[in-house]
Amino acid sequence: MPTTLDAAMPIAGKAGHPEFFARLADVLAERGKLADATRTLERAGVAERESPSFQMAQWSDVHARLRLASGDTERGLAELLALGERLERFGVHNPSHSAWRSHAAIALSGLGDRDEACRLVHEEVAIARRWRAPRPLGAALRAAGLIEFGADGLDLLRESVDVLAASPALLE
Repeated sequence: MPTTLDAAMPIAGKAGHPEFFARLADVLAERGKLADATRTLERAGVAERESPSFQMAQWSDVHARLRLASGDTERGLAELLALGERLERFGVHNPSHSAWRSHAAIALSGLGDRDEACRLVHEEVAIARRWRAPRPLGAALRAAGLIEFGADGLDLLRESVDVLAASPALLE
C-alpha cells in the first residue's frame, strides 16, 4: 500500500525538498523508532554535507538529534552547532523553526560544559519569550530546567508546564 510519502516522492525526493522526509523522521523518532527515522532520512537522497540550503535545515536538525539519541553526542552536537550557524546566516532565529540551541545545550551539559549549555539555553528562552509561542517557549524552559540545578531548575520546569498547559503541544 503506498504511503503519503510515496505519493509525494516526485516532488519530495527529486526537487530538493528534504523537509518531507525530515517531518516523518521526526515523528518516528518521537515514537522511539530511531532505525525507521534514520531510514526515512536516507530516503531523501541527500548527503550530510550537501549544500547548506534553507530546505536542508530541517533535515539537518532531525539528523543531528538522531545522532544524539543514538549516543553519538559529539557528532550530533557538532551538527547542531553547524545548523545554528547556518540558520543565523539565513536570519532564522525563531526556535519554532529549530530548537537547535536547547538540544545543543542538553548535549553540552551532558559533556560537562555547563557554562556554554546555560548560555545557549537561556538565549533560546529569551528568543522564545519574544515570539510568545507556547510550544517553543515550553520546550526551551524544559531544557533550561534540565540544565539548571536545584530550585531554579524546578521553577523553570514548573513554568514550562504552565506555559504548555493551555497549548495544543501535547507531546511537549
